[in-house]
Amino acid sequence: MKRIILSISPLLVICGVACGLVNHPNELVIARIQESPVSFPMKVVLFGDNYSVNSTFRQIVGQINLISDSISFAINTGDFAAGGTEEGYMAYISLIDSLEAPLISVIGNHEMNEPGGMSRYLEYFGNPNFYFDYDRFRFIFLQDTHPADSAVSAGENVYYMITPAQLDLLEGLLSEDTSKTTFVFMHCPAAIIGHYPRVATLGGPYYAPSGLEESGSQRFTNLARDHNVRLVGFGHLHCYDLYQPNDEEYGDVIYIITGGAGAALNPWLYDAPYGGMLHHFLVLELHEDGGISVHLVRPGDEVQYDPAYEQYLPPRTKIEEKITTPEKLSLSAFPNPFNSECRIECKGNINPQKLEIFNIKGERIEEFTPSSGYVIWKAENIPSGVYIIRAKAEKIQRETKVLLLR
Repeated sequence: MKRIILSISPLLVICGVACGLVNHPNELVIARIQESPVSFPMKVVLFGDNYSVNSTFRQIVGQINLISDSISFAINTGDFAAGGTEEGYMAYISLIDSLEAPLISVIGNHEMNEPGGMSRYLEYFGNPNFYFDYDRFRFIFLQDTHPADSAVSAGENVYYMITPAQLDLLEGLLSEDTSKTTFVFMHCPAAIIGHYPRVATLGGPYYAPSGLEESGSQRFTNLARDHNVRLVGFGHLHCYDLYQPNDEEYGDVIYIITGGAGAALNPWLYDAPYGGMLHHFLVLELHEDGGISVHLVRPGDEVQYDPAYEQYLPPRTKIEEKITTPEKLSLSAFPNPFNSECRIECKGNINPQKLEIFNIKGERIEEFTPSSGYVIWKAENIPSGVYIIRAKAEKIQRETKVLLLR
């Protein structure tokens, strides 16, 4: 996961500076955001699931342009290029490059349904796992839909999951700077048992891999709870939903689904102000004291906040530090997959005594003593395959897997 990708095309930079309208790749959008001054309340527009360039989505883009001077940036939570075809990508890019506000585009399942869709996202938008800091906030973006060689999920060539390597990276980012107020965005909702229908979330019975642990959903919601993530934004379901569990299982994280930017709508379980079956986009106002105002806008010629959906979420109550700080250790490897060498990082408030690498048979093939928080593994004379990295401290052990491809 990268803070921002640095290999920006000079031609794109020149055009972006001259026109001020280029909204791809995401790295260029982030550069525009971070160059702009911060003012409060900070306004962030959130929408998803336009599916194609249709009349509803065109209306929404026009409405966002009406308020572009007052918003910091916008986020599309995915499913924007129907089928993942070249035509779908080009139609979307042509429209969003007319948007006068910076727009970050998250990858969804429809961006990769056709062979080559994933490659197109990488070409036009860059790494789908990234983050950036803006003032006191940290914004993290994750890919939770991955390409498959065959129809493995309800007729789709898509795996719905957050991989262990991604979760390790997320844990490292959440542990790295606890002073930041953190927001996480991805496409398919994680499972919130008792609120979201299981069939429509990570680990649901129609999606591969099924199961809360196998899909990474359980660990994701645990990380969000334990690291005081403020808000998680999803798409995928063509509706609106806002839920703050306030319980031991999920904590007080705010979970939002916004999938009303143009695709055919899904029936939904909840009504205003917490949900509904309606086309819409959201305006989130992030206040200086930590409060969040949520405004819902329906497609139209003007920007009017729907009074039935107005919500204010007060600042989180400060959690006092425990007398004893719990021991934390995260383990990650990058890049993954890799073909010659990878960087293995250990983060936390304790240092591991050793790092070991095992093959899939459980045979130890390498051992390191980390001294600076990371080591570079040069996989020389080692065949392609899956390898297990294990970090050991006095009371804690962490593992992650990497794929070596020659």
